Amino acid sequence: MSIDKLPKAEARKAYAISQEKEQEAAEVRRQRQMQEDSAKAGHIVIGGGQASPGAMSAAAADDPMAKLTKLKNMFDAGLITQEEFDKKKAEILASL
Repeated sequence: MSIDKLPKAEARKAYAISQEKEQEAAEVRRQRQMQEDSAKAGHIVIGGGQASPGAMSAAAADDPMAKLTKLKNMFDAGLITQEEFDKKKAEILASL
């Protein structure tokens, strides 16, 4: 799709909205693929035992990859600046 003579501010807004929609669509595709893979596997869970929901959410909260992914998504959506992104990324990496 092409739009000519769009002011810069509106172009940025349109780009941000399109990026957000693309991320939402990608997440829906990812979840659908996970469900299909789970169904194909017969819902077999690989691992030692069942973790409590609280333990799983605490582990996810401490996961640096999850934090970095969330941070990048916020930056891509225009919710934080490059400076804020770099500062928080450095903090996360320093905690490793």
